[in-house]
Amino acid sequence: MVERKVIAKIGIIMGLGMAVTVSGREAHAQINLNAGAYMTPAVDAHFDVRLNKIVPGDLQFTNSSGKPVTLQRYFAKGVPIIFMMPSYKCKLDCAAEMHGLAAATKSMGLRLGKDYQVVTVSLSPNDGPSDASAAAAAAWNGLVGATPVTGWHALVGNERNIVQLAGNLGVHYVQDASKNHFNNPTGIIITTSGGRIYRYIYGTQFMPSYVQSSLKEAAEGKMGIPTEQQITYCFGYKSATGAIGRRLQQLIVFSGCLTAVLVALFIGLSLLKEVNGRKKPPTVTV
Repeated sequence: MVERKVIAKIGIIMGLGMAVTVSGREAHAQINLNAGAYMTPAVDAHFDVRLNKIVPGDLQFTNSSGKPVTLQRYFAKGVPIIFMMPSYKCKLDCAAEMHGLAAATKSMGLRLGKDYQVVTVSLSPNDGPSDASAAAAAAWNGLVGATPVTGWHALVGNERNIVQLAGNLGVHYVQDASKNHFNNPTGIIITTSGGRIYRYIYGTQFMPSYVQSSLKEAAEGKMGIPTEQQITYCFGYKSATGAIGRRLQQLIVFSGCLTAVLVALFIGLSLLKEVNGRKKPPTVTV
């Protein structure tokens, strides 16, 4: 009986090893379906905090209706602005941060379009007005309807103005040679009505009360103070292949190996205990 248990447990360990090998190969195959799917490591994507710097109002973009606009148009409204620079065609964290911002605005006591505005500008010069409209609608879908209310401005632009705005906002991102995939930090930048940077809020989900208090302080003209950077990154994504990046592959393989080692260790210890118990001579009572 003991021999059968030993053989069975050895078989389990060997099976785990084979499963880890196969899963690693499958992960590698899935992520390498298309050459060039990998992005530069996330350390290259970050926010250069530029509190109290003024965003130039003469930068020109195109709104979701296809009309040319300058940022000065939004500064002239006299209310604080939430800036975000995603990639509209990205289905990962860029979409998540837009949805997260939409959810936060729905839960705030402030009125979008009257007490503050939202301006999103795509990092991709290949995005057009229809992409801006679709991304904004997707962010709002299920919240207050399929179309953003007045006050959310989804813009696109040429590479020169995108790079200049990103530089002024401190959005340090990396794009691949095709200029379709980006590695960028996720978060929002709040400015005063005149375009002075007041606060950075990082991540893809935003606490409504914190965003609201930041907007109120920006509306009062307070000076920006540094906050702790806790940044998530949006990696390049290829929808045709489902490829995300080398780090995902490494995570899958590492998790599989760790699981196999822990299970093998548990089985090995129980096996050793069982064998030692088998060798122990019976106690004879006289």
